[in-house]
Amino acid sequence: AEYLGIPKAMFGDYFRDTCKISRADMIAFLKANSMYTIKPELSETEAKVKIVAGSREQKSIRDSAAALNRAIPGSSMEILPGMRHGDLSINHPQSYARMLTEWIGR
Repeated sequence: AEYLGIPKAMFGDYFRDTCKISRADMIAFLKANSMYTIKPELSETEAKVKIVAGSREQKSIRDSAAALNRAIPGSSMEILPGMRHGDLSINHPQSYARMLTEWIGR
């Protein structure tokens, strides 16, 4: 919770919900995340893609974001200064909603 920047007021909900994830599901989730590779077909997408990462994310996450940006033609990428993983949507929901609304409206 601390790494994700979960506010103290939300910790109870975070803890309750996290405890509901089975050990097997958590292991499967973490394995899938660590083994992900970008499929060559991704370069054929016509989707409008914006990739966002925080400057305080792990380097591997920022590197993955850059790799996705290179793999998806026409995608854009933004590194948010001072942000950690999930920080924008969890701790700054109005800014997150504004960013999404502006992006979708383009």
